[in-house]
Amino acid sequence: MSGPRGPFPSGGSPALDATEPRPHSGRERPADRGGQQPAAATTLLPEREALVAATIDLEPTGRVPIVYQAEAFSPRFMGYSIADYALKPDVAVASTLGAMDRLGGFDAINSVPGGHIHVGLAALWLTRMLVPGRELPEDSIWQADEVEDMTAADYDVVLEGGWGPYVQSLLPRILDIDELARSDAWLEANFGATVARFRDHGYVPMAAAVIATPFEALCGARSIHELYRDLYRCPDLVARVMDRMLPEIVDDAVAAAQACELPCVWVGGWRSASGMLSEPVWQRFVLPHLRTIVDALVEAGFLPILHFDHDWTRDLKHLRGLPARRCILQLDGMTDIRAAKRTLGDHMALMGDVPATMLAKGTPDDVRAYCRALIRDVGERGFFLAAGCDAPVDARPENMLAMVEAGLEYSG
Repeated sequence: MSGPRGPFPSGGSPALDATEPRPHSGRERPADRGGQQPAAATTLLPEREALVAATIDLEPTGRVPIVYQAEAFSPRFMGYSIADYALKPDVAVASTLGAMDRLGGFDAINSVPGGHIHVGLAALWLTRMLVPGRELPEDSIWQADEVEDMTAADYDVVLEGGWGPYVQSLLPRILDIDELARSDAWLEANFGATVARFRDHGYVPMAAAVIATPFEALCGARSIHELYRDLYRCPDLVARVMDRMLPEIVDDAVAAAQACELPCVWVGGWRSASGMLSEPVWQRFVLPHLRTIVDALVEAGFLPILHFDHDWTRDLKHLRGLPARRCILQLDGMTDIRAAKRTLGDHMALMGDVPATMLAKGTPDDVRAYCRALIRDVGERGFFLAAGCDAPVDARPENMLAMVEAGLEYSG
């Protein structure tokens, strides 16, 4: 395996294909680490695919796979603006591949970039996004601008006409339809080749499609404050609306997974976490729909990555009701990952959970110590080492490198 070599350097420039967009001027770029060249990297791909498959199956592997997820870190590390990453899909791909190659040592990419990220997030969360280079400075991270776009009266509209038609009427209020069409066109023309490029560099592409449960979709459309009030003001109405939404969301989930032709699909959990809701509310409005979506994806031949932010510790036991060895639970550092190992270690693989704050503000020694303890306690089998949720935009490159180095210490 090709991994990090020597201390983290500074100065110089990465090797990019002549056809790829160049970084904007005026930004210092750290040196190319001499990562895998495609001809050599492809020889590692079968090994890495076998490693990922064995980890999902909870088999002993001899080492932990190291997974890359660092959307906003990639462009800053590679010398691009965040605006370029958001507005130019080719930059998103080039900066991600460049960052992985330069750091070295990664086995897989959690979510393959493609299209305009702010468009995808707006359509997923059903909320408006502030975009760097437009509403925000060009090197600021994209932000959700959540307002009550869906009114309480719209619940009846969904019940009468269905969720899909309602979403089509809502989208023009939260995003630029022309930009959505351009993003979709880019994906249709380029996504297959993008996946092939990651494979050519020796990386296992895990997922690209992301699915939100009915709870998460309503959190964005109604706003979190209004939906949480609705759970107490009109719980039966909300339950009927979620039940009306669910079959269409399931169909969309399977269709999105089939279109991406990747083995995994993200099932997102953000505002539906145990730490946000009482147990009776969680069991009524979150768990049944989560089970239905996961079961449908597994039945269709896909493996859900449960991308669960915030604290899910209280309800980890309920995840044992999901198909065994057919899910990956990805945690962000707020859920007790050691409790997850005790509760689910013989049932599903875990991914995470190097904290964003540590990657941004800690030292390489902090990161190495955290990763070593994590691998010792969680990583005997069924564990993917990765940043918690997503490496932050201001992650220190030497800390990203330390995470990789700690994972590679346990090779073979």
